[in-house]
Amino acid sequence: MTNPTTLDQSWAALRRRGVLTLCLALCMLGLSISGSAKGPTIITFDAPVPNQRATLIVSNNALGAITGYYLDENYGQHGFLRTPDGTFTTIDAPGAVTGFFQGTAPSGLSDLGVVTGNYTDVNGVSHGFIRTPRGAFTTIDPKGSTGTSVTGINLAGMIGGNYNDASGVSHGFLRTPDGRLTTFDAPGATAANGGTYVAGGLTLLGAISGFYGDANNVVIGFVRSPSGKFTALVDPAAGTGANQGTQPTSIGPAGALTGVYADSRGAIHGFLRTVEGEFTTVDPPGTGYTLPQGINLFGAIVGYYFGPSGEQGFLRTLGGTYTTIIPPGAAATLPSAINFGGEIVGTYFDASYGGHGFLYIP
Repeated sequence: MTNPTTLDQSWAALRRRGVLTLCLALCMLGLSISGSAKGPTIITFDAPVPNQRATLIVSNNALGAITGYYLDENYGQHGFLRTPDGTFTTIDAPGAVTGFFQGTAPSGLSDLGVVTGNYTDVNGVSHGFIRTPRGAFTTIDPKGSTGTSVTGINLAGMIGGNYNDASGVSHGFLRTPDGRLTTFDAPGATAANGGTYVAGGLTLLGAISGFYGDANNVVIGFVRSPSGKFTALVDPAAGTGANQGTQPTSIGPAGALTGVYADSRGAIHGFLRTVEGEFTTVDPPGTGYTLPQGINLFGAIVGYYFGPSGEQGFLRTLGGTYTTIIPPGAAATLPSAINFGGEIVGTYFDASYGGHGFLYIP
């Protein structure tokens, strides 16, 4: 395993020199994309591996790189990084054992090209990992973990996730770029209902979101600020019965977040919560129920909903305009992330249930 201290020192120097420059470059990139749009283009792709069973997309960054994993002929998991020119690099974490739906599975990609994710060892235990653009790996395991799941990374290199203790109860954690791990539990979380679960993404300053089940088995969302302050998230339209409530799925770089809520009848709806704390229901026209997956700096949301013809992808702009996303030949479309410039990535399944990646360029 790569020494985390050496790794963090080298990346700290890069961040000090490059984060401001990159932020400025991303602003110019966003202006360029919005000013030169000629209509949407959808590019479909598969990992260039013989006999692979499926290509599954997790995330993209502002520079156009994409990460995810593919299933080999035995359904083992292998991570990959796809550069903007279409070049694939396979990612297999050291110590990962590839088995049936086990192996290496990325979960996040920073704008500096750092990949985070999870891998399964020989004992079937899950560990988190960090992979730098040069290919160096660091394992992430909070003290006392019997299974670790990384859920996101931000531009500064802060990482969030969950880990299980010896009793199988979930706790949240935040890892700073210098390697310090802070574990936490949301106020009101109960061991009887599984503990604290962290959702995807972090803000630029390190705020993180998640959810827990309270003593009455109502799902309560939360935001944890960089200073450790918790704010409960309860959509006013959410039901208050058992297995109802508010569940964030992703927090954006600026602090707006998205997720799902179950109403008093148990129907599932998406939501947007602004930085100011205002909730708006996210339900594309004709939806059965909605599952938002990602949100970008400008509050644009992607996800999928169940309509008359099955799972269909959608984009919702901050202004409330919906666009349906269906790659050619798709029987089901599952967008997973949207970057700074509005590029959307995800997975679609064909009529034979084969999984493929797609890139939607607005």
